[in-house]
Amino acid sequence: MPKLRKIEQQSLAEQAERQRHLLVWCGLGLLFLTIGIATHFATKWLQQPSTFPLQQVEIRGEFKNIEPVVLRDLVMEAAKGGFFAVDMQSIRRTVEQQAWVDRASVRRIWPDMLHVDVVEQVPLARWSKDALVNQRGESFRPGDGLYPAGLPHLNGPEGASQEVSNRFRQINSDLSGIGLKVKMLQMDQRRAWVMVTERGIWFELGSQQVEERLQRFINLYQQLHEVGQRELRSVDLRYRHGFALRWQPQKIEVGMGV
Repeated sequence: MPKLRKIEQQSLAEQAERQRHLLVWCGLGLLFLTIGIATHFATKWLQQPSTFPLQQVEIRGEFKNIEPVVLRDLVMEAAKGGFFAVDMQSIRRTVEQQAWVDRASVRRIWPDMLHVDVVEQVPLARWSKDALVNQRGESFRPGDGLYPAGLPHLNGPEGASQEVSNRFRQINSDLSGIGLKVKMLQMDQRRAWVMVTERGIWFELGSQQVEERLQRFINLYQQLHEVGQRELRSVDLRYRHGFALRWQPQKIEVGMGV
């Protein structure tokens, strides 16, 4: 009998332990459910535009062609949510869609401000008929149709802006040693290159061995300039072992005797 009573006591203890575990799990489940419901309603509340509404937009950057006021109004229009609910990525994309904006970043500043850092496009040259190309060779079109003065002009097939920009940089670097700068550079559909310098010298560069042929001219430029004693009009580099030159007509001064 004592042994049976001992077994019954152990069974009651185990049953009580299971009940305690069940109560603990029920309590934890109820707690998590309460937290979930509270979180849901808190999130819905924070997403209301009237909850911590945005009152200020700060635009920062170094601008030559961007009006910060225009960007600020654009961001305020796009910032429909409150402080916690505003779609930051959507606002960044909206800002970066503006023609003169290269890239942007957006962050919140408690309690009611959006801070927008903007990097403006830096044009390298004119591109084709109605566009510009930036320092990375990417083309973009100014929304106002205005172009900075004094930019060189690049041209080429669709999608070739980076290739033409890279060639422009390389040629400009090569010509710097003889005091020439590129004013216009063009690649046609057959990949033949034409260039005009700021001094008005027209170059036919061809489609093959462009760097080598140009370097051949550069190596002899000083001697040619001294021998010719006139300004060059055009240079044709489309020869395997040489090049052809045309000089400006010699000016003839006519004096009247007294």
